This record gives sequence, structure tokens and C-alpha cells, in this order.
Amino acid sequence: MKRRILLTNDDGWNAPGIIKLYEFFKSENDVTVIAPSGERSAIAHSISLGKEVVFTRESNGFISVSGTPTDCVSLGVRSFMKAPPDLLVSGINLGPNMGDDITYSGTVAAAMEGCILGIPSISISINSKADFNFNVIDNHLNEIIDKYLESAIPAKTFININYPNIETTAIKGIQVTSLGHHTYFDNIEITSKSEERIIYLNKHAAARFEDIEGTDFWAVDRGYISITPIKLDLTNYNKLEYFKEVLVNHG
Repeated sequence: MKRRILLTNDDGWNAPGIIKLYEFFKSENDVTVIAPSGERSAIAHSISLGKEVVFTRESNGFISVSGTPTDCVSLGVRSFMKAPPDLLVSGINLGPNMGDDITYSGTVAAAMEGCILGIPSISISINSKADFNFNVIDNHLNEIIDKYLESAIPAKTFININYPNIETTAIKGIQVTSLGHHTYFDNIEITSKSEERIIYLNKHAAARFEDIEGTDFWAVDRGYISITPIKLDLTNYNKLEYFKEVLVNHG
């Protein structure tokens, strides 16, 4: 079935991951690419409030946007596209988006914005920092999308997919996972210091993940595709009564 698909990312309109997705989808779908004009990594769910956002059609037909990944989705769907997409796909991110890191990710934020707009949305990342094997998405991605769109998608929920960076034939299967946890260290450097001014550099840091069965880190590390359902409602319902007692009723 031919679908209207909107592709975006946080690495820029000419990043290899989004080009791979376009090539993957274009033959059987109506694909629109609206992505940032340059890299917007770790920009999270920010929007360009009070700033002009420029949409430019590039030579390959992709639309580049001067704003954020969230701008790409919000303004693209509300103003640029003639009809809402059947599916929004954000990625393929150049690096993983697992555990706590999804709170920083522009890639995941774009899928979150699609979800807010009522569009079935997916974010896709690959677990490497170099030598990416983007062909790994040929394994199971159509199957995942078909089942996702044919399911009763829970309200305000999208899925975050992470592929291991291995040969396509080495994929062991699919795991539905929870978010894991990263521990970062040695990521802040003081590059200049005086009595009036201190300059910090926040570097790409080394990290250690907690190897807990059932989490996204655990699955990808073992050669599985990780699919984590993400919900927009961050309320900790299990602790509502606790905080009512502590903050309202106590004493």
C-alpha cells in the first residue's frame, strides 16, 4: 500500500542516513524530505520561537529548513505539506539514541513532535560513531512499520528504534525494550579561565551503560534491533498519591 511518508532528522538534509531512508522508501511510497539545513544534534525538542524559519528546495528535491528538527515537522506538516503524512520517520541518526540520551536527541524529538500532531511516528538510529552500515535497516524495517501501522497504536505513543551496526545477516531478531541508563564521565573541559570568565567545553564523552536484560542497550549490544515505545505523558502515576501526602496533606 502506497503511503505518504515524511522523512526528517537532526543531522541535516544531506546526511547519509536520511538519504538511505529516502532510497529505501521512495519506490513504493510518496516520500517528502524536510530536514534541517545543517547538523542539529543534541538540540532536543527546541523550536524557533520568534525567529524566521526558511524552507529551501535543494537540487535533489529535499527541503532544507533553517530551524530545528521540531520546526521541520511542525511547520512542514502545518504549513508546507498539502496533506498530513501517514507516517513520520526521523533518522537514520548517526549514532545511537538509547536510554537517557533520548532526552537530548533532535532525532527522537522530531518523532515526538509528529506524535503530538497525531501522526504515527518512528525514530531510527544506528549504534556506531563511524563506518555505518545503513543497509542493516533492510532487515525487518518494512515488517516493523507494517505491524506498527496496522496495530491499535496507543494514544500519544511513538516508537524509538535502534539498530546494531553489524552485517544485515547477523541481526538476531527484534526485542521490545525499556530505556536503559548511561553513565558519562570526563566530558567537561575548562579551556580558559580568569577571575571574570570561565570557558567550558562539553565534549563527546566516554560512557558506560548498565547491562540490564530487557533494556535497549542490552538488546543492541547482543545484535538485536531494539524497539522502545515512548509515551508523551511523563507523569509518574505510581507516585501521585505519595507526593500528595508529602507535599499537600503532610502535617
